[in-house]
Amino acid sequence: MNVKIVRRVLLIGGMLALASCQSPAPAPQSFPDLHFSAAPLRLDVARIEVVDRYHPVLDPPHVEERLPVPLPHVLENWGRERFQAVGSRGTAVVTVDDASATATPLPKQQGFSAQFTAQADTRYDLHVAATVEIRDERGFPVRSANAKADHSYTTLEDVTLDQRDRELYRIESEVMADLDRQITGEIQSGFSPYLQ
Repeated sequence: MNVKIVRRVLLIGGMLALASCQSPAPAPQSFPDLHFSAAPLRLDVARIEVVDRYHPVLDPPHVEERLPVPLPHVLENWGRERFQAVGSRGTAVVTVDDASATATPLPKQQGFSAQFTAQADTRYDLHVAATVEIRDERGFPVRSANAKADHSYTTLEDVTLDQRDRELYRIESEVMADLDRQITGEIQSGFSPYLQ
């Protein structure tokens, strides 16, 4: 038998044996949708309208598509679940002004000691902003409130993808809670007599 053929057979057999020993990559973690269970703000309007003005950017440093739950979707959930129409005329318009996420690579320390510590790797910045307007039957705004919130999270270079995603999911919840607190305060102080 030709020596070259024997070597090829052994090489292919070894590669197949190694491939069979490798465990399959773990499936990506799935996260539940983010919803808002607090009692809705009851507004004296005939209907609630949610308008998404934010258009996700697909180029770096934007990473909206990497979030466990897309922020524009979370803000739409918020607009539909946190406001309730209890009147007979007028409209409350909830506008998503910003729902962005960016990732910034961080500079690494150099030197001997830097080789023995997990360094900061990437900073994720989440930005959300929304406006709530009461509009009369002619479409003119009679009350307006707006708020924005920003939260950041820095990963270490040894973080796993699952750990990163769990933290990003937590930050999404926190930034939305911050936005909700702000807009609720604005509405409670400035929307009389449209708040029931």
